[in-house]
Amino acid sequence: MLADLESLEKRVDNLSKKAKGNDKEAREQLDLVNRALVLLREGKPARLLERKPEEERAFGMLGLLTSKPVLYVCNVEEASAARGNEFSRLVAEQAKKEGAVAVTISAKIESEIATLSRGERAEFLDTLGLEEAGLDRLIRAGYQLLDLITYFTVGPKEARAWTIHRGTKAPAAAGVIHTDFEKGFIRAETIAYADYVALGRARPAPAMPASCGWKARTTSSPTATSCISGLILEVPPSLRGAKANEAIQSSSLTMDCFASLAMTWKCSNAPPPDHGWRRGAH
Repeated sequence: MLADLESLEKRVDNLSKKAKGNDKEAREQLDLVNRALVLLREGKPARLLERKPEEERAFGMLGLLTSKPVLYVCNVEEASAARGNEFSRLVAEQAKKEGAVAVTISAKIESEIATLSRGERAEFLDTLGLEEAGLDRLIRAGYQLLDLITYFTVGPKEARAWTIHRGTKAPAAAGVIHTDFEKGFIRAETIAYADYVALGRARPAPAMPASCGWKARTTSSPTATSCISGLILEVPPSLRGAKANEAIQSSSLTMDCFASLAMTWKCSNAPPPDHGWRRGAH
């Protein structure tokens, strides 16, 4: 906090001179600096600064240590793993004041869970009154703090997960897999996951009449589509563009599922508990 305070105070004079010379960017930065200084002088982190969406880029350019999100992890005894103890509650209260996040786990329990099979793990957690392992809670909290989500590419042979920022548009999300997917992106067909399951999970033949339940719930979306939880996007070959199709055929980074089902995405707030999906496990 002292380092941030010193850093901003050194910038004030230079920014003030530029602002007087009708430098719009300097005026905006000076305003952010002065507002951040008020918080820092009160002993509060810069991340608590209220700012508009259009100010985020300029705020990030300040490079302040206290602007970074903070996650507190409290290691407690086994008996307090479900609800925490008086000390973890104090940490949670302080984290809330700082705009941070606190997670309570028991390292002892986590070490025991690591040696169990999936079935034994669920039974063990149930006896402790826990719905999920502490590691899973930690991962989810980290994803939420960094505003990240996971989307999945799935096919007949394998499934894989990819991490993107919440609100990422479909083309940019595709670009995480391969840059040519983003360059060649045209449109995507979308359907809600609940409808996908209710309608049998099988894509009908192109000749299916428009009155078909699947088509009634499927829409063709342009590049503005965002990858959001519960939404499935399919990009058939005709809508991928030449570069994306070439990438599927030639890139060693892609898999058979991309060629068969292109990009079918189911978004989630965090990766699944069992990280086997990273290597294509179902």
